Amino acid sequence: MTHAKTHWFDDARCRPLDIHVTSYNPIVDSCMYALIDLMDAKLGPQWRRGHANRDQVLEHLKVVTLELFRRRNSNGLKFGIRYSRDKRRWNKKQLPARYNALGLRRVVLVQIIDGLTTLGFIEHWGGRTHPTRRWQQSRMRAKAPMLKLLKDHGVTVMMIERARNEETVFLSEKRKLSVTTGARLKHPVKQRLTYTDTPQAVGMRSEIDRYKNLLAAHRVEHPKTTWPPADVLNLYRVFNNSPAFDLGGRLYWPPWQQLSEKERAKVLLDGQPTVELDFSCYQIRLLYARHGIDYADDGYRLPRFSGKLDRQICKKLVLAVLNADSERSALQAVHKWFRQEPKYKRHWKAKGIKLRVLLDALIDKHKPIATDFCTGIGLKLMKQDADICMAIIDQFVRQDKPILTVHDSFIVKQQDKGLLKQTMKTQFEYKTGITVSDLDCLIH
Repeated sequence: MTHAKTHWFDDARCRPLDIHVTSYNPIVDSCMYALIDLMDAKLGPQWRRGHANRDQVLEHLKVVTLELFRRRNSNGLKFGIRYSRDKRRWNKKQLPARYNALGLRRVVLVQIIDGLTTLGFIEHWGGRTHPTRRWQQSRMRAKAPMLKLLKDHGVTVMMIERARNEETVFLSEKRKLSVTTGARLKHPVKQRLTYTDTPQAVGMRSEIDRYKNLLAAHRVEHPKTTWPPADVLNLYRVFNNSPAFDLGGRLYWPPWQQLSEKERAKVLLDGQPTVELDFSCYQIRLLYARHGIDYADDGYRLPRFSGKLDRQICKKLVLAVLNADSERSALQAVHKWFRQEPKYKRHWKAKGIKLRVLLDALIDKHKPIATDFCTGIGLKLMKQDADICMAIIDQFVRQDKPILTVHDSFIVKQQDKGLLKQTMKTQFEYKTGITVSDLDCLIH
């Protein structure tokens, strides 16, 4: 069996450009001004084409160089960064000022990237149409001369920070129609929405700021990589569709969320080993709680489908029926997942049973809540579990104890395991109004 050759610019090997990466360190400023002088000397002042002065260039240059430097240190040279050169992606509708704390402009960013490419500091791959007929954004990665320049000026990855006034409460929706033609898009695009600040939004922003301050005061480490402050403090609550902030709201994008469970076990807090606890069958349990039921069973295991792989498929189908608005779209979501995970597809195909049979078995098992299946209730449950998550984090912030979250699971120092378990139980009961009868069934 032959495997297709992979390249640094492949989708799986690229990360989106983080437009809130910066540094307030004078060493970094000195390095950036030296780089601007070099570009002026080699390319002539006309490389800016009159669109930006040195101070405007400085912030844009920091974003590009520090982001490339950060990815180089965490992922190696074979990884790149993708970004859009499309004017429509940078207009105020697609990128409201609320989500552009550094005030970046597309034209200046493109000038800098083109200039660094001409100097041989960046390897660039232009955007083009993929064989699937989906447009791929431009990609770039740092070359040796850029890394040498940063090193010679004493710039280190731990100097990379986040913009101090960046927004941490996001409101987004999936846009299904083209802005230009009005035609239905084959691949819906996530679009950030602006909103008017409310006491609720201000309160949530303050919660996240307190959590960031807690993480900044402690060391979060992993033996395989170095996480600068720009990574550790990369935290946002993302809400969906509703300006009332009642749909979604989970915390996203910190680096430990990208790790496997096995790799998360290696995370250290202040140099000490950690333990991870999570809520079992969380979404199902929250839905039962809405019906006033203390559910104390494995919601993903069925009598006819009791194997380990069967349970994973059941879990995927349960999450699909909670988030989908029809049985058809729920089944389609699982079939799409099968294409991404061939191991599960082969396992299910060998059984010779249609997914519809599994769906009927799940509905039969969960009769008390089956009327809520395929109604799109998943985002409401997500808001509830996000609120419980923030309440647990707040308890640890008050005691100055570091804690990391992966949505429904939490990582703490081993010595804080008992405190975490009790806090999870207390906050679950407080937010749902349900008294938990079996703690070991709730948390594992």
